Amino acid sequence: MKLGQQALEALQAEITGRLNPGEDLVVAGEIGISGTLVLISREKEKLRKYFSESFLYMSEDTLQKCKVSREDDFWMDKRISALYFTEEGGILSGLWKMAEASGVGLDVDLRRIPIRQETIEVCERLDVDPYKLESEGTVLLGTGQGDALVRELEARGIHAAVIGHTDNWNVRVFITQERKRNMAKLNIVLLEPEIPANTGNIGRTCVATGTKLHLIEPLGFSLSEKALKRAGMDYWKDLDVTTYLDYEDFVEKNPNAKIYYATTKALKTYADIQYEEDCYIMFGKESAGIPEEILMEHKENCIRIPMINDIRSLNLSNSVAIVLYEALRQHQFDHMQLKGQLHHHTWE
Repeated sequence: MKLGQQALEALQAEITGRLNPGEDLVVAGEIGISGTLVLISREKEKLRKYFSESFLYMSEDTLQKCKVSREDDFWMDKRISALYFTEEGGILSGLWKMAEASGVGLDVDLRRIPIRQETIEVCERLDVDPYKLESEGTVLLGTGQGDALVRELEARGIHAAVIGHTDNWNVRVFITQERKRNMAKLNIVLLEPEIPANTGNIGRTCVATGTKLHLIEPLGFSLSEKALKRAGMDYWKDLDVTTYLDYEDFVEKNPNAKIYYATTKALKTYADIQYEEDCYIMFGKESAGIPEEILMEHKENCIRIPMINDIRSLNLSNSVAIVLYEALRQHQFDHMQLKGQLHHHTWE
């Protein structure tokens, strides 16, 4: 939608400076803090079902201290070409306003945007998009020296990150979980899973690692069941998941799949295997595991997680995480973020 001249001028008045093609986009301060405070205050009774009083109180107290001040003299730095203090509409609205006012395109990786775990947890429980949440106390910057500004902001105790760049195509491109999924090829297969919370947790792990999930029916639950979505939270919509009528249907639709079968009955451990980058790792249902008839046909591809003799098996979602992360480690976590950042300090 093209803005009229009057609307464009009003929008430009909200932005200090102007973005230029080829510049870095920097976010200073974690997004959604003010909106999270509003949600905690407004929905405290509902949130008490999921969080302790100490968590809610600590979150309010911590978040209040995390807002970025408009009065900081850093915002006068000449290396900053454009500046916008986000408020209502959240970070997505702020990005759109800056791009529209400057007539430039954006290429933004939403995964790089600083966001506190408190905001993630509260938004998940209330089904709120954190990128659209009110973000008073967050600053959007345009600069030709993004990495240098980020280091200086971090030294001031302000969490910051380069989240993308501008171009001259006047197109908004946002890298989301969909593109992240395409970077990974590993597959987790659940054969007739019975407990919705386990599958929900496994779905969340798959989203976090860019792994595809395959579910072989019959399932012990409906895919719309509340317990499933509660465990997977709002990550479930980002999950790359395929369902099959039965084991034969799965084999028929994946004829060339290299499959490893996780079972307590295997003769070798999961660490003895070199996992192909596009392999499939299958886990059986919680009550019985993978049928022995299937295991007998694939003896060399059966793997187990070592345990002491007194334990029948690990929780299914824990087992998936253990084996999946070994496979990812073997491939150097090549599509994943390897370094984190402190919220109030720097590692340097």
